[in-house]
Amino acid sequence: MKICLLVVLLCVVCVIETWSQTCAPPSIVANSNAVNIFSPDQEMHLGEAIFERAHRDFQVLDDAEVNSYLQAIGDRLSRHLPVTGVRYTFAVADLPDTNAMALVGGRIFVTRKLISFVRSEDELAGVIAHELGHGVVRHGAIDMSRYFKEVLGVTSVGDRVDIFNKYNQFIEARRTKPVGRNDDHENEQQLEADKIGMYALVASGYDANVYTAFWSRFTDAKTTNSFSQLFGRRRPADKRLKEMISAIRSLPQTCFEKASPDKAGFDKWRSFVIAYSGTGKAESLPGLISKTALNPLRTDVDHLKFSPNGEYILAQDSSTIYVVKRDPFTLLFQFEAADAMPAVLLRILKTSSFTTRI
Repeated sequence: MKICLLVVLLCVVCVIETWSQTCAPPSIVANSNAVNIFSPDQEMHLGEAIFERAHRDFQVLDDAEVNSYLQAIGDRLSRHLPVTGVRYTFAVADLPDTNAMALVGGRIFVTRKLISFVRSEDELAGVIAHELGHGVVRHGAIDMSRYFKEVLGVTSVGDRVDIFNKYNQFIEARRTKPVGRNDDHENEQQLEADKIGMYALVASGYDANVYTAFWSRFTDAKTTNSFSQLFGRRRPADKRLKEMISAIRSLPQTCFEKASPDKAGFDKWRSFVIAYSGTGKAESLPGLISKTALNPLRTDVDHLKFSPNGEYILAQDSSTIYVVKRDPFTLLFQFEAADAMPAVLLRILKTSSFTTRI
C-alpha cells in the first residue's frame, strides 16, 4: 500500500513539474481590461484606411523577392503566438530611419536602414517579434478605440465603408482637437510587446541573447546604472533591456528550441535589400531610353544652399555633404559628414574652389 501511494505521489509530482515547465505565451496584463471596439475584420479595414494615408509619406517595396524573407521570419514567429484573427503581413519600407513599425490591422514594416544595421537573422527576428507583440495584444486597435471615443464620441463601428468614413472624420477632427499622449501608457505597451516578443523569439529557435545585444548596441542601453538607480531614475531603453533579460530567464527550458541559422542566406538577402534600386513595384515604362541606378540608402536632402552668384549648390542629408555646379549640373565632390550641423559656403575664389564649414 505504501509503495502504491509513493508511486502515485511521484506521478503527481512529475505531472506538476511537467505542467510548470509548459511553454506558453505570457499573459496580457497591462491591457487586459482595455476597451477595443474593433473585431479582427474591422481592425484590418481600419488598417487599410490608415495605410492609405500613411504610405503617402513612405514607399513600401511591393516586391516579393524583397519581402519574402521577412514574411518567412514573421510566419515562423507567429506560429508560436495566440491566434487573434488578424492576418500579419511583413514588408520593407524605404524610409530614412533605422526603425520598424506595426500598423493597425497586421501590417508590419521594417526599414531598409534597419536591415542594413542588423548583423544577423536573430537580431532582425527580435525586432519583428517585438512588433508582433504589439499586434497580438492589438495595441493599435485599443488606442484607436480610445481616440474615436475622445475625438468623435464613437463607441462602435460598422462595415468597411463606415470605418473608412469614421477614420477620415477622425483625421479632420483631430486638427482642432488634439489627441492626448500618455508616456506611461506607451512605455507599458512597449514592455508588454517586448515580453511577448521574447517568448516568440525563443520558442521559434532564435537566440534571444543576440537580440538583447542588438538592443544595447542600437540604444546604448545599460543593465545597470548606479547614478540612475541612486535617484530612482532609469532610461526607458535601460528598463526595457532589463525586462527583456528577465523575460528570457523566466521562460522554461521547454521553450528553448535550437535552430541552425542560415547565415549565408541572410547575408545574401540583406545585401540584396541594401543594394535594391528598383521602384518597388512592377515596372511598365514604354519607350524607356535609359535607366540610371541611384545610390541606395540615401536620405532625403534636408539642407540646401546656393552660392551668392548662384553658380554652386551645397546639398546635405543626414550622412553626406555634396557640392554641385549648377550649369552644367555636375557633382564636383562629396564627403561623409554623419549627423553634421548645416554646412555653409564661406567664399568662392576665382579658381572656382571654396571651403565649407560644418
